[in-house]
Amino acid sequence: MTEEATFPSWRYGPKGEAEIFQSEADVPKGWKDAPFAEAPDSVAKAFDHDGDGRPGGAIAPEPTDRLKELRDEYRALVGKKPFAGWDEAELETRINAAKAPEPEVVEIDTTEF
Repeated sequence: MTEEATFPSWRYGPKGEAEIFQSEADVPKGWKDAPFAEAPDSVAKAFDHDGDGRPGGAIAPEPTDRLKELRDEYRALVGKKPFAGWDEAELETRINAAKAPEPEVVEIDTTEF
């Protein structure tokens, strides 16, 4: 729990139940501020993508001239910036997908049926 909790406040029980309390004195023992306050280490490690000890984060690819060219091409083609974690291969795949022709729409005359 935070040191300066404001009330009324939602608290979460050990079985996942949730309830709103009006004061600290009303909160039963074992109830916490957030349901995910204490994630197991295995979960934190599984989602630690950049190795800094915290969940999240993406490892950016090594900046190269080719990568800059691909990012500029993607931005010009799609109209938005690419995700900073995409490497050259991923950018090429997405650029090729954006360049692919739109599938031809075939209209069916349903009045014949």
